[in-house]
Amino acid sequence: MPVLSPRPRAAARGAGGDSAPAGMGMMMGQDTVGGSAGGMSMGGGMGMGPMMGPGQQMGYMQAAMALLANHQKVSRSFHAIANGVQSTTTSSDPAVAALIQAHVAQMRAALARCAAAPGGGCGAGAAPVRPRDPLFAAVFANARDLSLQATNTTTQAGAPLGVAAVETGKTPFATKLALAHAAVVDDFVTRGMAAAMESHTVPKA
Repeated sequence: MPVLSPRPRAAARGAGGDSAPAGMGMMMGQDTVGGSAGGMSMGGGMGMGPMMGPGQQMGYMQAAMALLANHQKVSRSFHAIANGVQSTTTSSDPAVAALIQAHVAQMRAALARCAAAPGGGCGAGAAPVRPRDPLFAAVFANARDLSLQATNTTTQAGAPLGVAAVETGKTPFATKLALAHAAVVDDFVTRGMAAAMESHTVPKA
């Protein structure tokens, strides 16, 4: 398994040394209509998760676009662990930190709903986030084999700081997906919308 070294954020605005992973939510930018959960929608059908309403879609879009626009205010690092990745995503701006927390919660819900769909994942074209991005489609298609644990972090004064998360796979392929996803999210934090406009390849099984 490749070891991914933390990538320091030159534009980061201090995280106060606290940690938080998973970061910038599971995905951002590109198309955000897809099949199940967490904040987007797309109706039923075989392999497509539960339906979502317009309000959920808008909530996801607002958080995602705001994070991309403020990517220079985000600090993130991550490293590989035995079967996945541990990451820290924070911001010294409380409003941006709150967006990070909201976005990660939305993405955890999306992953959980796809995991509960028939077959344990959202089928082709039904990924709730970035459905036309091969990597993100694969993540949601293999949702049952992935786990995303996240803990909101706060400053000593109690203000939002960010999220500490661990994303792991139950199979060797799912572990590769977790690692690849973490690297792409890292790029979102580095380059913002420019990175979000790109597609990403699926690691070899």
